[in-house]
Amino acid sequence: MKKINSLCLALLFFQITHGQSKPTFKNDYKVNFIKARFNKGLTYFGSDKEKFGISLRKSETLFNLVVIIEIENLNNQTIVDFNCFSLLDNSSKLRYRPRRADLKNYYIKTVKLTDYEFEDTFTKYSQDGYKNYPLYIFELNSFSFKIDESNEYRIQPTSFKNKNKKTIKFGLTFPTHIKKNGNFSLLYKNKFLSNFSLK
Repeated sequence: MKKINSLCLALLFFQITHGQSKPTFKNDYKVNFIKARFNKGLTYFGSDKEKFGISLRKSETLFNLVVIIEIENLNNQTIVDFNCFSLLDNSSKLRYRPRRADLKNYYIKTVKLTDYEFEDTFTKYSQDGYKNYPLYIFELNSFSFKIDESNEYRIQPTSFKNKNKKTIKFGLTFPTHIKKNGNFSLLYKNKFLSNFSLK
């Protein structure tokens, strides 16, 4: 009898822990485009430019474009997948993913694509006529402070249930080939949120 009870408890624990490993996405929130600008110098959103590539020899300098969005209807079950956002460069026909998502006093984690446990929504919502830019981010060796390798990353789907506000503004940083002048479109999945030009 004791063995049966122990087995039942073990199965219950397994169901609880594994059932919570992948959260259920609630996509009933509303997204609004606020504004966009190129990052100037070193700011809260990072630097104005960075090197990306699979190695130092195969790297290039990209310029960080910051998009401010507002998400409404957040609740305790809301999990935001920032990888659903993408930026279209309408001149070069390139599609960029967000390098990072920022919210003041809140850490939003990024993980290697090889360790990412969710569906790759950036690839899922590819757009006809646009090429997905493979953004490889350099890693630093903590011992030598030299670049070890580079990997593709994704932003970890994040819950904001501890936030009291139902509407929150976020900053999305998109590395692009454009330094100042350009025509862009911001998408959430397949939905166009805004078309804008920067000069």
